[in-house]
Amino acid sequence: MEEMQSGEDGEITKARVRSIQSFRMMAWFRPPTEEFGIGSVVQILAAEAVVAAEGSTGLHNISDGARDRLLRIGTGKEAIGEEDWVWEVVRPTMRARHESSGDIATFGAMRSFDENRTIGDLCKVELASPMRRSFQLKALRAKAVEEALRTIPGDRVKAEDMADNLVTAVHASLGPDVETVRELLFRSLAMQESDPHEITDGRVLADLTRLGKLRQQLKVVASQTGHTFAELKMIPEKALPSRAIENALANHGQKRQKRPISDVIDGHLATFAAYCDELYVGKRTAEDFRRVARMEPMLAEPFGKIGTSASYHQLMGVES
Repeated sequence: MEEMQSGEDGEITKARVRSIQSFRMMAWFRPPTEEFGIGSVVQILAAEAVVAAEGSTGLHNISDGARDRLLRIGTGKEAIGEEDWVWEVVRPTMRARHESSGDIATFGAMRSFDENRTIGDLCKVELASPMRRSFQLKALRAKAVEEALRTIPGDRVKAEDMADNLVTAVHASLGPDVETVRELLFRSLAMQESDPHEITDGRVLADLTRLGKLRQQLKVVASQTGHTFAELKMIPEKALPSRAIENALANHGQKRQKRPISDVIDGHLATFAAYCDELYVGKRTAEDFRRVARMEPMLAEPFGKIGTSASYHQLMGVES
């Protein structure tokens, strides 16, 4: 719905909303505590966390338990409501969120240093002086502009604006009061909910960063689960189907010189592989799934079939 609402043509968007409202039967996710609306990857993560916190183990068992808590079946109007004006009101917000997906597509895979090094190795590096740090930020900005132009070729003004926002965020995260790399790493990882005993010299920074991302997400959804964040924090990342899919695609998927926004959307939809008999995605994401199946066949086994379609007519099995 978010991707559909981000289109430029408002009349086409309205027609698509009415088309969904006309469905006689469809399935969607909605938390049992909510009477209206459709769920997202956020609710999927919350449901998986509840099932895992209650003692279930195994990706298949946890996805089954999450599905039981979320799946709804009914008409299109029961799924997205009968009133068209609601979607017109939220459309600007969804378009803005779509823009933020552009930042993720552009900078999500960009790295200014090797995160596959251990904490111990990184702590041997001397912290850059203020002058050196300023030079590094300028170099980061230049690289960010170049990366942005891969996503939005020809729009240098927007590319530079995106790069400026990135550099501002990076500069704010550094802070003026750290004296060593170790202190910087400990502060940054603590903000991502890593405990001091977890930040050991033998840990790889990328692993801790990925764990921190999960914990920040679990902190956001904790209020929807009936469990405290302290309880959810202890859930292993590999126990959650949506995260297992996301990590597998990141580890084994194709490396892209240019990453369109649609790939970000497909990445969110990819989590539905644990909940569908058949999931349709774009050709690039389908190839990523094939690579995962070759590299981690045990992970791919519990999930549904991955398909592609050239048009919505073919997808729905009707003639164009």
